[in-house]
Amino acid sequence: MNKYQEELCAQIQHLLSSEIAFENIENVGFKEVFVAMVRHYAEITPELKKAYSDKSYSLYKKYHKIGIRAAKILDEYKGNEKNIPNNKRLHAEHMPPVSVIRKQLTGLGFAPSLEDVKKVLADYEVILITKEEANVLDGSPTKKYLIDGKPYSGLDVKSKGTKEERINALKLAYDSRYANNSLNKKSNKSCR
Repeated sequence: MNKYQEELCAQIQHLLSSEIAFENIENVGFKEVFVAMVRHYAEITPELKKAYSDKSYSLYKKYHKIGIRAAKILDEYKGNEKNIPNNKRLHAEHMPPVSVIRKQLTGLGFAPSLEDVKKVLADYEVILITKEEANVLDGSPTKKYLIDGKPYSGLDVKSKGTKEERINALKLAYDSRYANNSLNKKSNKSCR
């Protein structure tokens, strides 16, 4: 966890400890602030950047797990990653979904401890997958979606499931070069 993530944890804890905010967490204004803090927790790097703003994908390669299929696309464009069609081939998937994390955080109740907030966020991350894989995760079970030219039924888990359930349902495997990446790692030298 880097210092910016630490601060987001403290801000989330503060928001959940405000009577007005907690009572209105699903209402206009408060909901957007809460969602933004939760979403950006899994994206903000020690350089105070978001990986998706880096068109060379170097921050994804440094801090995020990358699926085997997504890594193949990055390898295809090696040195020319800026030419990867934006949002057409790769997808940054929040695992678990933002909505699941929000429910877990509000489920802690009014005025949770900072440690409880950190525990909820400890395994939350963005994983780079292919757009095809994202379509299968989010898609309808009554439709077929292609991955590597093979049809798969949609899993309809856009806003559902734990990280493990989603990874297992997709049979997602990480490229070994990026399998141990995580913004949440305590051993991440850039996070000291």
